[in-house]
Amino acid sequence: MTSTPITIEQGASITRAFQLMLDNEYQQLPVLSENGHLVGVIHQRDCRCALGLPEPRATNCGTEMPIETRISPPKNLWVQHYMQPAPIIVEPETPVHEAARLMTTHHVRALPVMRGETLVGIVTVSDLLIAFMRLLRSSDAHSDQIDVGKRWRMA
Repeated sequence: MTSTPITIEQGASITRAFQLMLDNEYQQLPVLSENGHLVGVIHQRDCRCALGLPEPRATNCGTEMPIETRISPPKNLWVQHYMQPAPIIVEPETPVHEAARLMTTHHVRALPVMRGETLVGIVTVSDLLIAFMRLLRSSDAHSDQIDVGKRWRMA
């Protein structure tokens, strides 16, 4: 889990959200209301769609330049209009397998972590893969004998 993740306010521009993601190598940002409450999540793909940008390729497409230098977007593109509202959330005590189930079921790659009304982190697919690797290494499952070609079923 990433503790104290970078967030953006719902009234911020899409350009600002996209630049924050590029600068910090994030795929998504939690979106907060003016009162600091979680109201959604905005993804890079949402920003790309709003700005009319293609999906990135394997090569560097100039992300070292500020986004404003590369495009001239309309001035009225706001995060609140493109975010995914009411995100699926978890608590710090949520078991790893439950977070994985939620991501798989809802087709999301990150879950905001809430303690009551407070955003305390964000857990991503990468975080879960690291946790699963640690679990497999520490178990008697002989993870080196589990083939990637096997089709797994969710229980």
